[in-house]
Amino acid sequence: MLVTESMLVGFILCRKKANSLSLRWTDWILAFGATALPLLAMPQTAAPIFQFVHDLAIVLMFGGLFLQVLSKVALGRRFGVVAANRGLCTFGPYRWVRHPIYMGYLFTHVGLCLLSPSLWNLALFACVYALQIPRILAEERMLDEDQDYLKYKTLVRFRLIPGLF
Repeated sequence: MLVTESMLVGFILCRKKANSLSLRWTDWILAFGATALPLLAMPQTAAPIFQFVHDLAIVLMFGGLFLQVLSKVALGRRFGVVAANRGLCTFGPYRWVRHPIYMGYLFTHVGLCLLSPSLWNLALFACVYALQIPRILAEERMLDEDQDYLKYKTLVRFRLIPGLF
């Protein structure tokens, strides 16, 4: 996690200038809320009921972290927190879904909830995705102004989960 989050800071510090940037205060709240809320997850000491749940959680967490790293490397200096257009990325994991970093976060969060099951974590991540889904829609609203992005959307149909959303 240290590697992927350090990459995030590095890319933010040397990111490209945005062609367009959302000035809507709601987009800023969505971005920072969805980014910061996962920090409030609480680890639990209770062991999972079944070993396969533990194993699945580990696979999801490492798979999610790996997907985050691949996606951040592909996106490079185009990375940002708030909805903006810093140029289109269509290679790497962006060939399969339009928001693979968020997909990686989703895998990691589900794995964390399986490893540390609690009502707090369940409610927290429900709140995170109540912000994350509108955040994705806000980013796409911004990117829809770009004709290349509209073409990309026809090639890569799904935002977050292939076959579902």
